[in-house]
Amino acid sequence: VVHQSNKGASGARNAGLDIARGDFVTFCDPDDWTEPGLYSTLYSAIAQTGAEIAVCGHFMEWEDGEHQESRVIRGAGGELTQEKALEYLVDFSEFEGYTWNKLISAALLNKIGETPLRFETDIHICEDTLFFCSCFMNTDKIAYAARPLYHYLIRENSLLHSYNEKRKTELLAWEKIIALTASLNGKANMIARSRQADSAINLLWLAKIHGNTIEAGERRELIKKRVGRYLLDPTLKIKQKFRALMIVYFIDASDLIWGLLKTKLNMTWWK
Repeated sequence: VVHQSNKGASGARNAGLDIARGDFVTFCDPDDWTEPGLYSTLYSAIAQTGAEIAVCGHFMEWEDGEHQESRVIRGAGGELTQEKALEYLVDFSEFEGYTWNKLISAALLNKIGETPLRFETDIHICEDTLFFCSCFMNTDKIAYAARPLYHYLIRENSLLHSYNEKRKTELLAWEKIIALTASLNGKANMIARSRQADSAINLLWLAKIHGNTIEAGERRELIKKRVGRYLLDPTLKIKQKFRALMIVYFIDASDLIWGLLKTKLNMTWWK
């Protein structure tokens, strides 16, 4: 048991990493649960490929206990290159930056003579994606098990639905991810730039619905200057661009319009 002042999720994870003595590390949130064989499957994937990180699919569980979604990247099982894994990591995919669907070699996190790979405690949203971006940049292949083995419980009152100083650190996370992937030849850096733009647009919407009209106005003017490049981005879907236009130019009606689309067509803006 580790006793320390409250340093947030990242501080707690780092404290655990500092005292961990096993050959592999993983994470599990307190209100989630796993399928039998989760960790043996991830370990087998590492053993078979020689990778230092293994990732699996997962289930999204809603609090009502009646709604469940399976998230797996079909056809992606086996060994992934660093570039492909980074693309999956930063994209709106079933892979994402979650801590709990991954098994990591402790040797990768604690290379002798180098600064250990740890979570950044001043970032509170997408800190996990940033952490695994650093991990992936320090290894050449990642194993993927195309099976949903972890059950993630979604709570409506999570930090993702709030608007405060912690919530706004998401933009800093994407800024650091963009810097980390700048030297790569694939699509990861371009996707990360799009995700940062998406985050800015979403924060504009959250500022508006939480009543912070001054900050919403300032953010809106900033996004307007960059919306052209966002709309021309080939990695984004038409409905993502449509949502961006609604929020930037018709923010007062955007919640109503998107609510109707979500209800009538079961539409999500990231898929």
